[in-house]
Amino acid sequence: TNISRRILLCIPVSMLTLLAICVFFFFQAEDGIRDAQESRGLGDVYKRQLQWEQSLRVISMCPKYAVPYEEFIGHLLTNGCDLVTLSEFLESAKVLGDPSVVAPLLKEASRVENWPFALRCMEHLVDIGSVSVMAHKTFLHLCDKHTIKKVVGTLNDKGIPLQALTIEVLEECSFE
Repeated sequence: TNISRRILLCIPVSMLTLLAICVFFFFQAEDGIRDAQESRGLGDVYKRQLQWEQSLRVISMCPKYAVPYEEFIGHLLTNGCDLVTLSEFLESAKVLGDPSVVAPLLKEASRVENWPFALRCMEHLVDIGSVSVMAHKTFLHLCDKHTIKKVVGTLNDKGIPLQALTIEVLEECSFE
């Protein structure tokens, strides 16, 4: 996929030599190349897969613009990394000022119904200017009135990403 090419391009040549075998097998599993060898079990491929901690180290060597964070964050979360650990890493990598990095964290927090974490993500989107203060206050008011699960569920059902909230969008929705 595009994620493997973008990550491999940002790694210095000297580091690429050290990581080539691990990265190759990691992305081979992710790209679905395993389907070409019917006789091999999935267990053989995933035994070679990098641990999410190693993935974080590889990504930390890449420039921010070279990492497709939505795919990367989804991959890490499905392979054992938790939201708090991942957000701490992303904060230390100084990439949490970008809505495209915060949005997948917010999406995952909503999916697993980690509402305190989702609310922190929303506050962060306000801090970086992606969501207005008034839209955030309206969102919080609606959450108090209808529960955060109901509000987020309604927005998700309508295909409205939380990082794109506006007062107009919230006014158009019915949460009853």
